[in-house]
Amino acid sequence: MLKPVTELKAGDRFHLGTNNPVTVQAIAKLPTGDIQIWYEGNPTYFYYGVGTFAKTAQVQIIQEESNMLKRYLAMDIGCIECGEDSKVIGIYLTHEEADKACNDADIGWRGGQHYYEVFEIEVPE
Repeated sequence: MLKPVTELKAGDRFHLGTNNPVTVQAIAKLPTGDIQIWYEGNPTYFYYGVGTFAKTAQVQIIQEESNMLKRYLAMDIGCIECGEDSKVIGIYLTHEEADKACNDADIGWRGGQHYYEVFEIEVPE
């Protein structure tokens, strides 16, 4: 999830660079309107720093697992031999609902070999 730097607060976690998660320690608004952020990375390696961000910048926030909801994706895996496509049947609140949807799914007019699978996924609140 992208978040403007002007909305960051201490304790927020975001990606600094390609794959470098950091935690905001303190924030200051500069006279120019830009935002200065003191951050800490991996405390084991004493990684910390200060960054200045344009007031219009956005950062990729790290969603904590507590903000994620479990859902169940029901999939119809099509037949490679007869060329029938794979498709999403639906996303369900419980594994049982997804299983039932797979059992009740219409396999299409050719009746090729299909494989039905339920995957547990996480979605933001």
